[in-house]
Order: sequence, then C-alpha cells, then structure tokens
Amino acid sequence: MERRQVCREKITRNNQTMNTDPQTLYQQGMDYINKLKPFEAAECFRKAAEQGHAEAQYNLGICYEDGDGVEWSYTEAEKWYAKAAAQGHEEAKLLLDILREIIGEH
Repeated sequence: MERRQVCREKITRNNQTMNTDPQTLYQQGMDYINKLKPFEAAECFRKAAEQGHAEAQYNLGICYEDGDGVEWSYTEAEKWYAKAAAQGHEEAKLLLDILREIIGEH
C-alpha cells in the first residue's frame, strides 16, 4: 500500500476518536509535531484552523510553506497566515508579509 494512503487511513481512524475542541486539536497537533508525525499534526491543525483557532491557522500555514504533512503550497500558506493575521497573530503577520514578498518576486 502506498505510504500516503497508509497515513491517510491512520489519520481517518484517529479522527474518528479525536476531540473536536479547537484548543485540544491544536495541542494534539503540537504533540504530533514533537513526535515527528507531520501528517497527523497538519490534520489536527486543519481541524482547529477551520474552527477559527489562530495559532492552528498559523501552524497550518507553516505546514504548507514547508510542505510538512501536506502538499507544499504558497497559496495555501498565504491563506492560513492571512486568517491568523486577521485575528491579530503577530508572527503570522510577519510571515505573511515575507511570503507575499517571495510570491511577488516570481
């Protein structure tokens, strides 16, 4: 079985039992980062980010910018940084400005 498929199946199983509280999801994502499990981390960040959790939006932006646990995409990184920045997340504002400079150079 393909590695990505195996990872997606694990994530699906984990999601069935996972808490849906955004703060809990964010913390689980951080735990997965510390355990070097980027696919699981990105999924937790996504679920929390979709519920408006600014720190999760910021971290999901980092995942997209670096291609960790998700397919690399400056467009998606910009989207999630912008959402976090709109909530006053200072680091997201900084990375958003830097990313927009990089995108503008291409």
